[in-house]
Amino acid sequence: EALMILESIYDDEYTWVSADGVYLVTRNGRIIQTQGLPNNLMNIMRPQITWTDKEFEKVDFASYYSFEKPLLNNLKVMSSFRVGDIHDKKLSLVNLRLQKIEERLYSKEVNWSELNEYWIDEKGYVWVSRQSISPKLPPIYYEVTKKPR
Repeated sequence: EALMILESIYDDEYTWVSADGVYLVTRNGRIIQTQGLPNNLMNIMRPQITWTDKEFEKVDFASYYSFEKPLLNNLKVMSSFRVGDIHDKKLSLVNLRLQKIEERLYSKEVNWSELNEYWIDEKGYVWVSRQSISPKLPPIYYEVTKKPR
């Protein structure tokens, strides 16, 4: 468990850093890059998904993940989404009405299957997430305590 501070915002990419030098880069609440972990996610090539556009639930997406330690480039990962109900969710500092979105991941090349979860507000901002970014790492759980900007 670690506290991460928002280091920078560039366009729609947020860079978060912890005291022990772990970096996460997120776009639309989804982790797209890491640094300082045993198996870093270097890049994800995927379609841009806007949480407020509910059409994403009707299509399966192919993404390509690249890792270091060990080096693995362009691992094909399929994603399908399910939009859940809206619930009152108690966070560390505030209570919010959030909608749950589930993303089922699968890569047959490495027999990797996971369920990612995102809790978003009515504007599509991801407040809470549980994401698997690598078959070699446990899921990453994060909660935003104060919305940037």
